[in-house]
Amino acid sequence: WRREQIATRLAANLTDFNSQEFIRLTATLEGRLFPDTYLIPISATASAVVQIMASNFMSKVGPIDDQSLILASLVEREANSATDRPIIAGILWKRLKAGWPLQVDATLQYAHGDWSPVTDTRYPSTYNTYIHSGLPPTPIANPGLAAINAAKSPETTPYWFYLHTPDGSAYYAKTVEEHNSNIDKYLRP
Repeated sequence: WRREQIATRLAANLTDFNSQEFIRLTATLEGRLFPDTYLIPISATASAVVQIMASNFMSKVGPIDDQSLILASLVEREANSATDRPIIAGILWKRLKAGWPLQVDATLQYAHGDWSPVTDTRYPSTYNTYIHSGLPPTPIANPGLAAINAAKSPETTPYWFYLHTPDGSAYYAKTVEEHNSNIDKYLRP
């Protein structure tokens, strides 16, 4: 989840929780609010929850460079399975090293503030990895350990492209022609 989603969930379950304060306190913590199962007192304040989540991140993840954390957040949103995470991480790192735009739909969804399907890849945002090369400026979600580990230890493959079908299955391609064929085969009615 992104921090706004966390705030909404907490506000619905805690008596003294202030969503706006949580958003303010976490302005620079997207990606570092560790997704986990928490036993939070019902009267916990926003400040207390931030401390709990950020401490848990440091305990479970430890130090991590910004690039790996941002990439892990992309993997968290893009990969649907344990098998896919290191492959997608490898593809994204490979694209970065080659100077390619990442073209990650989840970055546009983050820029729009929702998870609806992407229809405009020209949306003006620094998070738009279709029009800006490199990583987005910050993480786009709070990744779990599996995505973080995949970003730190990506799988080397011959693939440059991937897509997901509506049922979540991933298909990989080595060339743009293979990728376009996958689009025609799996995404077009």
